[in-house]
Amino acid sequence: VPTINDCSVHGTVDGNAYIGGLAGVVENAVVERSISLADVSGNERYIGGLIGYSNTTHIIDCAMESRNVTGSICVGGLVGKCLNSIIETSNVFGNGRTNILGDENVGGLVGSNTDDSQIINSNVFQIPSIMATSSSAGGIAGNNQNAIIRTNCRVYLIYLWSSNNAGGIAGKNEYSIIEDGNSVEYSEIGGECKVGGLVGYNYFSRVTESQVLGLNNLNLTYVIGGYCIGGLVGHNLESDIYDNIIENLYIDGGCDVAEFVGSFESGNYGNNVDNGGTTVVCQCGYSCGPDYNYTDCNICNRKNSRMTNIETSFITDKNMNSESLQVVIFPNPANDQLNIASNLIIESITFFNILGQTISEKEINSKNIELNTASFIRGIYLLEVRTKEAIFKQKILITH
Repeated sequence: VPTINDCSVHGTVDGNAYIGGLAGVVENAVVERSISLADVSGNERYIGGLIGYSNTTHIIDCAMESRNVTGSICVGGLVGKCLNSIIETSNVFGNGRTNILGDENVGGLVGSNTDDSQIINSNVFQIPSIMATSSSAGGIAGNNQNAIIRTNCRVYLIYLWSSNNAGGIAGKNEYSIIEDGNSVEYSEIGGECKVGGLVGYNYFSRVTESQVLGLNNLNLTYVIGGYCIGGLVGHNLESDIYDNIIENLYIDGGCDVAEFVGSFESGNYGNNVDNGGTTVVCQCGYSCGPDYNYTDCNICNRKNSRMTNIETSFITDKNMNSESLQVVIFPNPANDQLNIASNLIIESITFFNILGQTISEKEINSKNIELNTASFIRGIYLLEVRTKEAIFKQKILITH
C-alpha cells in the first residue's frame, strides 16, 4: 500500500479544485504522522488543509495547525472530501487563528464524509470561524452521508455558522451514525435554519451517547438561529436520538425551538438528559415543546426573528440614569464596508475574535462611522461600541 508519512508542509497552497496542503488527491493509501502548516485555498470543490480528496485511504495521527482553509464546496480543516476512508486520532488545532470558510459542506475536520468513511477519536480545537454561506457546516463534518463519526471525537471552543444545517458535530447527518462519547464544548453554533448542538439536520440516521456542554452560566454553549433550533438536533426526520446529554446551554430561536430537538418530524427519541443550567428561548411560541409535534415554520411570521447569533447584541450601562443607547449597524453580514450609527457620541470601537483577542481598535468621537472592512479576513467578529454612558456589543459577519 502506498504510504505518505512523517511529512510537513509550510507556506501557501492555492488553485481551483482538489487542493490540499500535502496532496490534492490520495487514493488507496496510508497517510500518517503528517502535518500541514500551510494556508490552503481553492476556487471550487474539494479543498482540505492536508488533503483535498481522499478515496479508500487511512489517515492516522495527522494534523493541521493555525492556518486558514477556504474554498467553495467540500472544504475541511484536514480533508475536503473523504470517500470510503478512515480518519483516526487526527486533529485540527486552530489556536484562535484558523478560519475554515466555504459555501457548502464545510467542516472543522472534513468537508464531506461519505460512502462508508469513518472518523474516529479525532478533534477540532479553538476555531474562530467555521462558516458555510449556503448549506451544511459542522464542527467535525459539514456533511456526514452513509458514514460514521464515533469514539470520543471532540469539538472544543469553536464558532460555527451556516445559512442552513449547522451542527456542532455535523451540519447534515444522512443515513449515518454519530455515537460513542463525542462532545461539543464551550462553543457557539448559529444559523438561519436547522441548527443543533450536535446535528443541524438528522435524516434517516442515529445520534447516540454524545454530549453538548457548557462549563457554567458564564461559559455557556450557545445554539441560536431562526427556526428548527435544538440543543441536540435542529430538525429530525426518521432518525433515532437517544442517550445524549446537554448541560449549560443557551438555546434561542424564532420558532420551533426546544431543549433537545427543535422540530421532530418523525423517528425515535428517548433517554436524553439535561444536567441543568440550560435556557430555552422561543420568540413566538411555535415550539415543539415536550410532545415534539412538527410545525411548518412557513406559517410563522417570527421565524426570522433570530436569523443567527450574528445578530445577537447587548448593552451594558455604566450609568443607569443616562440616556438609553441606540446603535444601528449595517449591513450585517458586511462585505467591504460597515456603517455604525448611534444616538450618543461613540468614543471608540473594538473588534474581537471568538477567543476575545483584540483584532482592531479605533477612537471615534462621532455619532456616525463608516468603516472599511476590506482588510478583514472573512469570518465572525464581536464588535464593541463604547460611549461615555454605555457599551454596546454585537456579532458581525464579514463575507468578502
